[in-house]
Amino acid sequence: MDYQVIWAPRSLSTLRELLEYIAERDPTAAKRRGDRILAKVALIAPPRS
Repeated sequence: MDYQVIWAPRSLSTLRELLEYIAERDPTAAKRRGDRILAKVALIAPPRS
């Protein structure tokens, strides 16, 4: 069964704000954290081509 993740606008905004906050102190950590979050989402619903 295929699943689709639909990001709510507020969710994306909050994620962006969180990563920007982390990036102010450690840009590498922010990228790593963002990549890990997106990888976990992809486990639930792999990106469609």
